[in-house]
Amino acid sequence: MEEYARGGGLDASEIETIKVTLRGGAALPPPDFGYLRQFAVPALSAARKLIASDGKVTEDEEEMLEEIKTLLGLG
Repeated sequence: MEEYARGGGLDASEIETIKVTLRGGAALPPPDFGYLRQFAVPALSAARKLIASDGKVTEDEEEMLEEIKTLLGLG
């Protein structure tokens, strides 16, 4: 995981945050929607793919996608 994260441009502190989160020691920090707005369409597409990755999309997940769409300035 660390090699993949470093390859994606994450620094040591960001990798540590992810490791602590995966161990259940903390919640992930919220996304930077100010930054993501520059890439709103691909960011929303990635969120949709992630939510649908288990083969189903619940009503709560649909609501979350609508909220993400709004936060990205697309709704």
